[in-house]
Amino acid sequence: MVYLAMGSGGKTWNGICKPPWLRTVVDVPNMGTWAGGGFFSDARTLRSNDVSYHDRSLSEFSKSKEVPFSIERMESGGEVFPILSHRLGRDGWTREGDFGKDQEISLKHNPYSTLCVDDPGWSWRPTSEHPMLRMFYRGYFVHGYTFEFRLEGSDLLDPEVEWATWDAKGDLLVARQGSIQRYTLNGLKNGTPDFSVDLENLNPPTDNAQQGVAPTA
Repeated sequence: MVYLAMGSGGKTWNGICKPPWLRTVVDVPNMGTWAGGGFFSDARTLRSNDVSYHDRSLSEFSKSKEVPFSIERMESGGEVFPILSHRLGRDGWTREGDFGKDQEISLKHNPYSTLCVDDPGWSWRPTSEHPMLRMFYRGYFVHGYTFEFRLEGSDLLDPEVEWATWDAKGDLLVARQGSIQRYTLNGLKNGTPDFSVDLENLNPPTDNAQQGVAPTA
């Protein structure tokens, strides 16, 4: 996994780790929160979205034995949209037109916010049996870039949905307020998720659990 991180002192770095651990296998310093992260264009190629800070880039580790894939530095650089646009295209989404214009707005808890009201969005339909899934960019709000999702012929995806996508099996994955649901085609017809888990109320592990020690009665 590739990600941008910020330490307690404001230092940022772009790194690659092996989940479930976040400790980096390789990393390079980053220039603030500009750029960072990346995406896998295929199973053997990582496109890194890092800037050349002090002439360092994750691409210098392309031949390293620490990573089992090649690393190419993205020419676009920049913030999240270059990564997102490439990743959506890779996964199957189709862009329906040019982005609309952002209008700067004022929000109480965010010094910089924008609103986009005319985005044509993206669409994705894995097979003719699947309903069309649509995604629209709505602006930059308190929690950052914000999107709206719609499912053709269904009111399942309400404004509380934070993300929705088809997975490799053709099931619909929905993230909503700290919970995740999976819908098969039958589940979509019934309006009932085939799998659901609420992650909102998870408690941190105890010291014993962190150390792999079994709790005592």
